[in-house]
Amino acid sequence: PEFLKEHKMTAAQRGTVMHNFLSCANHSVAEEDLEQEIQRMTAARYFTETVAASLNRREIKAYYASDLYTHIKSADWVKREFSFLMDMGREELSEVIPEIGSHRITVQGIADLIFEENGAIILVDYKTDHLPEEEIVEEEEALPEE
Repeated sequence: PEFLKEHKMTAAQRGTVMHNFLSCANHSVAEEDLEQEIQRMTAARYFTETVAASLNRREIKAYYASDLYTHIKSADWVKREFSFLMDMGREELSEVIPEIGSHRITVQGIADLIFEENGAIILVDYKTDHLPEEEIVEEEEALPEE
């Protein structure tokens, strides 16, 4: 993609790179030796060297030190980028769509990560867009006019 050739990436682009890392990394390796895993992924063409350099190592290390990651490591099973397709009706949706009546809705998507813990299914949706307001303003000002 064209944005990967740029030197400065937007927050959304950095988020995409982080998402790709979280989806495709060998986490048992990355947890122990992050740079080795980033080098492996770069060699395997998950990223260019420029894009790999943009990965926020501090945030990745914080993820591996988090309670969430501890739960994921001890899960009965883990699935990343899990595709789903569900048919839903009144029983599932009446509280959020009171006028659903006898209509049915098909919901499809891709879950970033799901895992089972103590018989419960846990759904994780990666969010990497928490930025200080001043950084958002700086990035918006740097974008070209349309």
